[in-house]
Amino acid sequence: MGDAPAALEAFAKLVRDARRLQDISQDELAERSGVGRSTVLRYEKGLTSMPDAAQVIAVVDVLGIPREEAFRALGWLSPDSGYERPLDYLRDQVLSDVKDRREQLRLLRRIDEREREWLDELQDDIRRAKGA
Repeated sequence: MGDAPAALEAFAKLVRDARRLQDISQDELAERSGVGRSTVLRYEKGLTSMPDAAQVIAVVDVLGIPREEAFRALGWLSPDSGYERPLDYLRDQVLSDVKDRREQLRLLRRIDEREREWLDELQDDIRRAKGA
């Protein structure tokens, strides 16, 4: 779905520009988003081959970047995509690109497991934040 280096550079520019516009340091962004400073640095330089979806969401939420915009910049969603959940794209990709049915099922189960874990973690974070 597009050129990976170009997608990473588009995402890098999106994050870098939003952070600078808000006058937030890389350290502050890392702290507020809960990701490591090295992750922020790699994102801003386009040096990560497969960004973690949960970390991407954490960073873009702090910066106020719409998730769909970030997913499109990364090439995870096409410009005209109607996906409501970021992992729906991965599910479609598995179904279209992986020919072996057993491997499809294994990968789809793995995506579902990760999504449940991620949602549980986010719900825990929201509960903690409400109590803080």
